[in-house]
Amino acid sequence: MALRVGVDLGASAGVGVLIAELGLIAAVVVWSQRRADREFAREGELNVTAGLPFDCLPGQWPTAAQETMNPLTGGRVPVLPVRLRASGSMLILEKRLGPIVGRHPFVVKVRRSDITDIRVEGSSTALVGSSVALTLRTGEVLRCDLPVRRKRAERVAELIRRIPGDSAAVPPAEASAIHVESAPVPPRTNPARAGMLLMAPLPAWTAAMLGFSGAPLAWTAASITLLAALAMTLYRPVQMARRVGVLLWVTAAAFVGDALLAQQPLRLGGALLAAPAAWWLTRQPPTATPDA
Repeated sequence: MALRVGVDLGASAGVGVLIAELGLIAAVVVWSQRRADREFAREGELNVTAGLPFDCLPGQWPTAAQETMNPLTGGRVPVLPVRLRASGSMLILEKRLGPIVGRHPFVVKVRRSDITDIRVEGSSTALVGSSVALTLRTGEVLRCDLPVRRKRAERVAELIRRIPGDSAAVPPAEASAIHVESAPVPPRTNPARAGMLLMAPLPAWTAAMLGFSGAPLAWTAASITLLAALAMTLYRPVQMARRVGVLLWVTAAAFVGDALLAQQPLRLGGALLAAPAAWWLTRQPPTATPDA
């Protein structure tokens, strides 16, 4: 009987938590929609926040745009947060700058005369919102995701249509109508290489965990090394290999210290796991791949 009551209480609590989470999500969505509606309510002014899907950019620019983001968020979001505005005959999408999205500038420009069709669709990257799709003379489609309902998005599309055209001749050799302006991004370690470097401390950390009760120095050093490698994976500094290597040397020394303190030579096996990786990593030069 008591077991049944406990199960019923647990199920009721689970349902309550689910309802509370759904309510919180709904409240956030409604608040976001109302906030966006207030911003988009300004008449006659094209200066709104939007999201530029990375896959709309030509060539290698999607990767370059992701690298301008904060390393904590770059590669984990589908759009580049931008400010959509007009300047003369140009439509400009300028990246919003800040600590979360990164402070590296990135600007996309499109001539009004290169836009052949403007239509409003559902958002291409989110469950709510709309998207203004711009078809260009080169066949490219540039999408601007907006956090508003279709009615507001139609207003934005109308403001884009009102941008005056440019009668200047377009160079025939121009392969893309999307013009990108961005300074070189500071180099970083390639994401795949950073993921492999994160695995380097695991053998020594596992050995330290197995002898935790009698290996406090090794466990502490190996845990710090693993956590530091995880943190560096988020930021991917070019010196990541050497830094992980130095920490592994400290871990190897900690294993030696535990072996001496406990008078257990078998603990030197942990040092043998950490030392070769430390030696190899500290000999690696700073690396940054072309996509970094």
